[in-house]
Parts: sequence; C-alpha cells; structure tokens
Amino acid sequence: MAKARQEHRAVTNLQDQGFNVYLPTTPRRDQFGEAHGLVPLFPGYCFCAVHTEQSISPIRSTPGVLSVVRFGQAVTYIDAMVIDRIKKAEAYLIENPIDRPVQAGDKVRIVDGPLAGLEGLASNTGQKRIEVLIEMLGQQQRMRCERDQIVKA
Repeated sequence: MAKARQEHRAVTNLQDQGFNVYLPTTPRRDQFGEAHGLVPLFPGYCFCAVHTEQSISPIRSTPGVLSVVRFGQAVTYIDAMVIDRIKKAEAYLIENPIDRPVQAGDKVRIVDGPLAGLEGLASNTGQKRIEVLIEMLGQQQRMRCERDQIVKA
C-alpha cells in the first residue's frame, strides 16, 4: 500500500531499489467526461514483483510506501494472470474513452436515489444538475438530478 496520493513516489523509490513495480492508471475525467491526465486505477495501491530470493524488508521502509498488504501474517501474492487482466483493463480504459456526457434529448436512466430505475429524457443540462422528463402518474414530470445520479439508457 502506498501513502495517500504518493503512489508515483513509491513506484519511483521501489524501482530505484531494483523492484519490478506496476501502477495501473486510468484517465482522470472531469464532470463532462473529458480526460485530463492519468490517475491510479487503485488509489493507494501498486503491485511489486518480488523474487523468492528477494527480501521484502526494504519495501516497508521505502519512502511513499505505507505497508505491504497481508492477510493475517501472510504477505498477499497475486497471480500473474490477474496482473495480466488488470493490464488489459487498463489498456481498454485508456484507449476507449467513455461516452460523451449526457446532453439534452438523450434517453437516460436514474441509477441513484429514491427514483432509481426510472427512465426519461434529459431536457436541460447544467454543470451540476440535469433536468429529466419522466412520465409519472400519466403525465410528464420534471425532475432535477445530480449528474452522477443518471446514465445514458
């Protein structure tokens, strides 16, 4: 585990000590879905390959490292196939940007809150809220939702 927001520092210092380190990243996106740089896919974690003859003691005292993940007293090891799958997922996230943000006229579904599961049409979109037209009780109702409460249907 890396210290909060010190994943890159931990990776650099571990690599300087000869460890093979992997920090999966994903594009940082603003509220409109635009990518702005990369952030860790698993904040606070990086993966460090350790050979059987290598001691993990230096890892614990490396600047930027908080601790080694353990289950009880046993150090946690991750199969190479799992790391391979994470690398594939990371490549997919970087190469395939998410859909454009919700715009007026898009069919949307509410995914959070008391109206979760209802579908409607986005009518007015703002930076923080989106107005959704929902048919309820036989007529159109306007509901204001936070952007993170809805997805394109």
